[in-house]
Amino acid sequence: PQQSRRRARVDDEPKPAPPPQQQWATATGGNRAQRRAAAAAAPKTRTTTSSPGFVFLCNRLSRGEVRDRKLFGLGKGQLRDMERHITASTPLFLYDFDAKTLTGPCTPDGAPALDIDRDAWRGRFPAQLRFREKLDEVTTLRNTKYKSGPLPLGDTRTLLARLAAGK
Repeated sequence: PQQSRRRARVDDEPKPAPPPQQQWATATGGNRAQRRAAAAAAPKTRTTTSSPGFVFLCNRLSRGEVRDRKLFGLGKGQLRDMERHITASTPLFLYDFDAKTLTGPCTPDGAPALDIDRDAWRGRFPAQLRFREKLDEVTTLRNTKYKSGPLPLGDTRTLLARLAAGK
C-alpha cells in the first residue's frame, strides 16, 4: 500500500469533544425553549456541601400567618428566582423588617409554586414555598438588615455561623 505524501492538515486531526454546555445544547436541539424545558426537568444538584441561602420577608402583621401556615410567599415576579435558586438543601431565612430580626434556617418542604394556598395573605404573595420547621424553634438574630431573594454562598455561611453562635 502506497502512503499519501500530502501534508497533514489541521482538519485531519481528531476534534476534541465539545464542552459539556455545548453537548447539552446540542442534545436538546439548541432551541431556547427546549433548553429551558430540559433545565427545568433536570434534577437540581449542588456541588458544594452548603447551598446558598434564600431570604423571605415579613412584617409584624404577616409573621403570624407565615408561622401558622408554614408557608413563605413573594410576589409573582419572583417565582423564577425561587425556582432557580431553591433546592431541597437550600437554607431559608425569614427577615421581619418591622422588628429587624432574621429567623432561620428552615428547610424547603416541596418546590416553589404559584398559589399553594390561595387564601394566604389575601392572594398578595402568590409565589409560595412550604417549609418544615416551627419558627419558634429556630434561632433569631436581632438588629439585622436583609433584602428578599437569593443570598450569596459566603454570606450564607457567615449567617449560619452567626445563628449557630446565637449572635
